[in-house]
Amino acid sequence: MTAQLGQIVTLETSLTGFNQSLDGVPILLSATGGATFVGNSQCKVDSSTDPNHYCIYQIKLPSTAPANNTVTVTAAVVGNPATYQTWNTPTVTITTQPNSVPGTITLQSMGTNTPIGMSSPIWAVLQDSSGGGDTVVTLSASNANISINPGISVTTGAYQTLSCTLNSSNPVCGFGVKGVMAGNATISATSSPSSYTIQPLSFSVNAPLSTSRVIKFANANSQSVWVGITGGTSISYETSALVSTIDPARSGPNKMCGPSNPAGACPTGSTCQQGGATPIASTTYFCYWDQPVPSNGYEIQAGSTTIPPPPATTSISISDSSYDPMADIIWSGNFYPREGCTLSPGTNELICTIANCGNSVSGQACAPGTGGAPAVATLPEVTLQQNSTDYYDISIIGGANVMTTFGPDSSAGPVPAPSGYMCGTAGAGSAQGGLLAADWSMATHIKDPLTVGGSTAYSFSAQTAPTPATAYYRFVSTESPRQNPGCTSSSACTTSGFVCGYDINAIDNGNSSDYTTSCGSHLAWLSANGIWALNANSTNNAPFHFQGSYNDGAGNPIQLNQLFACTAPTVSGYSSPIADPSLACGCTNWGDGALASTTGDAAFSAQIATPSTSCTANNTVAGSSYNWSAYVLPSIAWLKKSCPTCYTYPFDDMSSTFQCSNQASSSSGTNSVPYVITFNGHIPGQ
Repeated sequence: MTAQLGQIVTLETSLTGFNQSLDGVPILLSATGGATFVGNSQCKVDSSTDPNHYCIYQIKLPSTAPANNTVTVTAAVVGNPATYQTWNTPTVTITTQPNSVPGTITLQSMGTNTPIGMSSPIWAVLQDSSGGGDTVVTLSASNANISINPGISVTTGAYQTLSCTLNSSNPVCGFGVKGVMAGNATISATSSPSSYTIQPLSFSVNAPLSTSRVIKFANANSQSVWVGITGGTSISYETSALVSTIDPARSGPNKMCGPSNPAGACPTGSTCQQGGATPIASTTYFCYWDQPVPSNGYEIQAGSTTIPPPPATTSISISDSSYDPMADIIWSGNFYPREGCTLSPGTNELICTIANCGNSVSGQACAPGTGGAPAVATLPEVTLQQNSTDYYDISIIGGANVMTTFGPDSSAGPVPAPSGYMCGTAGAGSAQGGLLAADWSMATHIKDPLTVGGSTAYSFSAQTAPTPATAYYRFVSTESPRQNPGCTSSSACTTSGFVCGYDINAIDNGNSSDYTTSCGSHLAWLSANGIWALNANSTNNAPFHFQGSYNDGAGNPIQLNQLFACTAPTVSGYSSPIADPSLACGCTNWGDGALASTTGDAAFSAQIATPSTSCTANNTVAGSSYNWSAYVLPSIAWLKKSCPTCYTYPFDDMSSTFQCSNQASSSSGTNSVPYVITFNGHIPGQ
């Protein structure tokens, strides 16, 4: 290739000719002639993040001519030779010159088809260029049924909905195209300056592939619930080779796109858009999986626990066309039971007491990337995969409002027999495959004693209030004026049915949160983790050990609130061994009495949900009590007793994550497990 002196060129390497998964194989580039690397000269190829096994590098050429006007770049696999096979060492020769090299601009796509109603990725790529300055490329569609970047509504700098800026340092721009009617279409591109001839990109808009997945929602509640749906984020890619863009803020693939990462385009079935109920121009753009619309609407009428009649139902369907081929994900996201909902007359927005997630344009749906607020609702979560096992769970990390089960729906398709966490049901009310039943009796277990036969509630030992109380874990309605402010017991409440707890102004009013209890209708159960997350700063004066600290093994101060939230530098205790056990955020075998009493595990009278990986070695810090067990465990143990198969803290994977696949028996040859989520009634407050 030919390139201008002093300019940056982009090179790509890949590994081929192997038949095994590659886990972090390092490829090192070296250069002659005075060329230097922009960023790292070494990158690790990892099958888990890039099955195409690509690495991208940028090289800055010397400003003065090297010997023979050439720069030679060599790629080599480095590391332990016993670990990796013998690879070749390819080279590329770059001929330098004083003048700029314009290169060419092409439009690329993953294929010649795009499904109706789904955004599919395309890229504008500047190839073999160096020098020459910026070129603005603007796209246009051949007919009004095609939209370009349908999720982008604001402009940022030179990046707009239909255009982007290319140069030698940033040679790729990603877009999304979406068709609403079947037919043929063409995307054309022009450049400014107009020195490039860009061939148009032709494709067909076709009906999506047959439905692969169905998730049914059933309501056995005595009241209506509304289904909240939030699509998760997918990885963004640059070029049709599906090389994942890199997030500079952390290791691993990038999920940003559009103005936040112009090179990135989103896989089919996801859309580049801003998240949150009230995004502004500077709000980050991510690739969000599209939110499917329930077949019978978002409201599920009050059902019955007796058959007949069956619980009222609605369902969502996700097409095979929705797919990230690199991550093997069809769709990921979470769901939650919204309660106390009414339609706003002006905007038709669904306003809910629990799990509010819309905005003025979303109607009954949740806004993209927006979870239920406040985040106290029971939270089923799922990642659907085409050629591997699905992952699903129920999280009560932030709290819980409705008794919920989540598992395969054997009435809707072939499902393997359940075996513990393989194809079992999270939140089930009966024991299954060695897993204990969930009774969802928060009001009972929050008062369970520290020791069998004792009188002091284990949950109280996590509190710093002069009078520890169950009230600090209840979320109640807002009354005006507040009734019995400062209460610590529901016996102080004079209105029938009211309980003592926190209203929304007490815990979810930013720096003005006053953490004053009062009497109101019980809405949900809170967790200490959830209370911290609603106001994660020094003004959070809830009666827990949020503002305390301790020193890790190296003498560095660690805030106790980092243990409640499991934020860096804390790590999962199930990774054995870990260098500093004091940084283990959660390492409990849930009732294993053989562990030392400092871990808190011995406080349980029975083994709860035995993790698949033991963490005994990391569960005790020599010479001191284990801070997570002393301060955090008491605040979540009652949640785990109420639902042994639910997530109660971020690293509770070992006793909370379920997997399932029917690929071996599926007629399509891919995983097609159907699921059912059942809402079984509001959780009582006492």
